[in-house]
Amino acid sequence: MTHYPSEILPKPHFTGRITLDASDQGLYFIRGSSLPFHQLFLENQELSVDKIVSPTEEMARERGLSMSLLGIYKSEYIRIKVRDARYHEAWTPGESVPPATDIEVEERESYPLFLSFQSLWKKPFPYNEISDVSGFPAGHGFSDFEHCPTLCNYWHFVFALKKSDGTWITKEEVRPIKKQIKQFLRTYLLHGIQDTCVRHESLSEGRYTS
Repeated sequence: MTHYPSEILPKPHFTGRITLDASDQGLYFIRGSSLPFHQLFLENQELSVDKIVSPTEEMARERGLSMSLLGIYKSEYIRIKVRDARYHEAWTPGESVPPATDIEVEERESYPLFLSFQSLWKKPFPYNEISDVSGFPAGHGFSDFEHCPTLCNYWHFVFALKKSDGTWITKEEVRPIKKQIKQFLRTYLLHGIQDTCVRHESLSEGRYTS
């Protein structure tokens, strides 16, 4: 693909962020991988988390596991690499965006990973107390998706972990509980990730214009 798809850019009538809930169980996200799907597994068929999320700090809200909501965003778009990193900066409603013709791209090798919203949303994440992090007692957090539109991709989301009080786990809080995070990912990504997606639902336009 030698041109950037204009249909995934933010539009002037997009007035808010998308908040997903239990009614969205049929949605899927897509994330590009540098490795084919079968190479993400160890010999014992256990998922190699490090081949998907590395370093583990990516599960903190400062970054999050980056992906796009499948629908208007098509699977072939994962092979597009935007040359100018400025277009990956956050977009806010009302902010002007560049025309697609201004966005220089190149094609890269990338394999699709389809992630099921139903299999990954609000999954329990128990964690230990972190003695050297103020205000981090032991608790049961959960996973969540957050809509983080960029100047070049309105359909960009991040998948990350929250504490029991609903606040996002930070990079400093991730480091002492890496083993627990990897176990969480091994458990839920194993069932929530696949290399094909035959059928998926789309959001109605009203969900992203109000």
